[in-house]
Amino acid sequence: EDPISIHLSITLGTGIVRSNRGSRSSASQLCPQHIRVSSFCAIPIPRTEPPFKINTDHTQAPMPLYLGLDVGTSGTKALLYDPDKKQVLGRGSIAYGVQSSRAGEAEQDPAIWIEAVCTASRQALQGLPAAQVRGIGVSGQQHGMVVLDKDNMVLRPAKLWCDVTSAEEAEELSRVYGTTLVPSFTATKLLWLKRHEPDVFAQVATVLLPHNYINFWLTGEAVMEASDASGMGFLSENPRLWDWERVKAVDPRLCDCLPPLRSANEPAGRLQPDAAERLGLPAGIVVGPGGGDNAMAALGVGAVEEGTLVLSLGTSGARGLCMAFHMPCIAWRAIDFSQSLC
Repeated sequence: EDPISIHLSITLGTGIVRSNRGSRSSASQLCPQHIRVSSFCAIPIPRTEPPFKINTDHTQAPMPLYLGLDVGTSGTKALLYDPDKKQVLGRGSIAYGVQSSRAGEAEQDPAIWIEAVCTASRQALQGLPAAQVRGIGVSGQQHGMVVLDKDNMVLRPAKLWCDVTSAEEAEELSRVYGTTLVPSFTATKLLWLKRHEPDVFAQVATVLLPHNYINFWLTGEAVMEASDASGMGFLSENPRLWDWERVKAVDPRLCDCLPPLRSANEPAGRLQPDAAERLGLPAGIVVGPGGGDNAMAALGVGAVEEGTLVLSLGTSGARGLCMAFHMPCIAWRAIDFSQSLC
């Protein structure tokens, strides 16, 4: 009485099926609960119906491809991925440096990232069907401060995660917040900007992080993904909400400068025509929310099960633990990536 796996051997009109044991049985003699259909279901077809129309067109719709971008501290990388074949089809990379005019300073012009994204993407797409690309995902270095004016123009070079000129501001905000903030965190850099470049700070209309800025250039929409936002120092115990009291401790005006938060399953937008032309891609394809590079790297190495520990050694070092529930950070030295690792 073992279940029968049907191999699609149907005789028209009689409903004859062939089991994996080679025996022949009438479909009318088989109880439904004894049949396990692996791919098809055997249904008697009356002889009075017209014969099957055999499809001789063996062409298939082109398989979707996806472009991955990583905007790092020392360079930008691009990968073109085929999820059907589980293969990387193309690669591209561009290296660049860090600007520093004094001790502790580390800055980059965001325009360098845009040029690198365009060049690396075209390298990855060279000789491959760009028209089949259906989506883009961006990861990026975390914590960097990108400030835009009311016309969405970059006001100054981005202060990177490794810029420690805001050490005094980090100590001050740590006392105010009652928890440890290091100079890497964006909140400390914004307080530094307010004190050291007040004319620039007065023009700030939007605050973004590096990968958010790339998403903004791609889509024209200013949004922020939760895993990256968790490294700013402004996120509340609920990882999808800004802690406005923390924001006001730097400056109340910043409450109008932080973009809406997006979770890991919400797109950042769609590729706008100008960016599509520079990348050599179809306009309108989906741009995913992406995330901070450490969170995205953890997903990339398969840290999707509870208890998996990830150690990342690069320009910086980081450890991450995959958990089945959200655990509020005890100290800001621990960055909550739960919205990307869910």
